[in-house]
Amino acid sequence: VSSASVDEFKALVDGPVAKLVSTAASIGDADVVKTTAFLLAAFNEEAKLVSAIASCKKPDMQTLQGLLKPTADQIGLCYDFAADRKNKAFQHTKVVSECLQGLTWVAYMPGSGMSMPMKTVQESWNSAEFFANKLLMQHRGKDDNQVQWVNTLKQLMKDLADYVKAHHPTGPAWNARGADAKTFKAAAGGSGPTSGGPPAAPPPPPPGSLQEAKPSGGAAGGNKAALFAELNKGGAVTSGLKKVTADMKSKNRSDRTGVVKAAPKKQAKQGPKVGTTGIVAGKWLVEGHVQVQ
Repeated sequence: VSSASVDEFKALVDGPVAKLVSTAASIGDADVVKTTAFLLAAFNEEAKLVSAIASCKKPDMQTLQGLLKPTADQIGLCYDFAADRKNKAFQHTKVVSECLQGLTWVAYMPGSGMSMPMKTVQESWNSAEFFANKLLMQHRGKDDNQVQWVNTLKQLMKDLADYVKAHHPTGPAWNARGADAKTFKAAAGGSGPTSGGPPAAPPPPPPGSLQEAKPSGGAAGGNKAALFAELNKGGAVTSGLKKVTADMKSKNRSDRTGVVKAAPKKQAKQGPKVGTTGIVAGKWLVEGHVQVQ
């Protein structure tokens, strides 16, 4: 697919993302390299999604969930690595983990409770900046590669915000005259939902200096990072809770003496449930949305 939105996102991957990878290799720390590999993999997966957005009609919720999952897996793996006590590059991983939340702009929809796409990217950098500044203070005047790594990441997030503002200011700009997203995924060999079988594994790390950055325990990390796992399952969080009915409340119990039972009041008609979207422990929860065709 050739379009300005696809080409300009690819330029982000080929430009600042590639520069981050080479700078990480120059730093020479295995955990910095591994952290940067998560970022590269997430942007590569997002590039496929951007291509789908440019060439396909807005998909149904199940198909959308499959499209989002590969990027989600990488975000979750990075989040898990930030919590790994053996990680010697904790600050770097926290910076990247916060920045990767900016890629979730692709899930924006009216009524989702999310910030608008550009603001989502900006907020992710605002969260990452605390850790980025600590790295700058630690390495400024001592290690130019470390300083360059932070500054390149900062520029990447600025460029991503500009990209989203230019091409997807009010949400993913799906192609109303495009193909079916399921067809696109099949042609691209994507890892979307299929008729059974386990979810596809995260992509392998890039060759060369990032080979050692291959995430271990991919299956467990992938399960924990199942972004949008409750997509289009309204009420999934509260479905297991027992509802307290009016007659169960103390003030309405029929076994109380001296209480005249009031006539039942007509229940007010409830409006449609408001959808919610949020990040919980590195995972996205999108629920309660009614898809408008």
